[in-house]
Amino acid sequence: MKKLSILLLALVMTVCAVPAMAGDVSMDGAYMLRGRADDNDGDKNNYFQHELDLNIDVKSGDVTFHWDVELADKDLFDGTGLNFNRTDTTGDLPKGIWDGFYVKWQATDALAFQAGIYGVSDNNTLMFYSAGNGDGIMGLMYKLEGWNLGGYLSKQVDAAEDDQTEMIIKANGDLGPAKVSLLYGSRVNDATAADDDATALYFDADMPVGPVGVNLVYGSMSSDVSTGDGGSIIILALGLQELVNFDLGLTVIQTNEDWAGTTFGNDYGYAELIDGDVTPDQMLIGVEAGYDVNDKLSLSALAIVSNDCGDLGDGATEADVALAYQFADNVKYRAGYATRSAGDPGTEGDADKTRLWHRIDFKF
Repeated sequence: MKKLSILLLALVMTVCAVPAMAGDVSMDGAYMLRGRADDNDGDKNNYFQHELDLNIDVKSGDVTFHWDVELADKDLFDGTGLNFNRTDTTGDLPKGIWDGFYVKWQATDALAFQAGIYGVSDNNTLMFYSAGNGDGIMGLMYKLEGWNLGGYLSKQVDAAEDDQTEMIIKANGDLGPAKVSLLYGSRVNDATAADDDATALYFDADMPVGPVGVNLVYGSMSSDVSTGDGGSIIILALGLQELVNFDLGLTVIQTNEDWAGTTFGNDYGYAELIDGDVTPDQMLIGVEAGYDVNDKLSLSALAIVSNDCGDLGDGATEADVALAYQFADNVKYRAGYATRSAGDPGTEGDADKTRLWHRIDFKF
């Protein structure tokens, strides 16, 4: 880590030591170091990246202050106003040391109020990834007989007269044997002349069907943007590990002809090289497998065996292999290799690509 990063982290620790007299302070975090060697149809790119995330909580009575601190050697921030790009190697020093914050008041055992700058995401970050994480967000959360309900209002753009605002409604709980999650978001943009109001709906259900675990995800997007965001996406994931002596899964991803992503932002990625949520009129089928050699060493593999992209033709296929070794409860090393066979022009991944990667994660 560069010298400036160390100085900034020391400053954070010093600041956090002061409010310890007024409230209970707790911290946890993670540090990641990884290297990649990409070959994109002859265009080679080798690089290292690292990132530190620190979560700080100061609690006094029914009020909690939460601060997300992030330090990175490259421009890899995933918070407010800072873009997260897993392949970007430009830039040098961090642009800032904060990733978001909020103040939460637990008014009753069931009701809480939370305000600050933070994001609201769905379970797969498929339709919503840190939605509402703009100039400010307020939320009310309520617990009701096994259900968690939430309503949020955020300001994305603070203009002189007209703003860009987002409203998000969230609910999750048990419905019979199924664990259900629902998110609805609406964006109203009066800040610019562009007509880009948008709505998005996300739903998922996780349930056992005999020995098979079933996860069904549905996302729908509509927008006034002339470039054409909209459409729907369905993901069906089947867990078959109860039928065999190792982890085994089957995933199907389907988009309709109108699908063009989501303006609320997402961070969904199915495979190492192919996200699977980019191309319209797509039917992608993938298989995942994993095996625990012992308590510390595990092996995994993923293969996209079919990728039909409608009128665009055949999409890319991919094969990934990886190993993971758990040195300690809070130290884990992983390494892998991924190879992609090019799809037809216009589909996601229309060039051959390989990636050799490894990373080590520390939690504290």
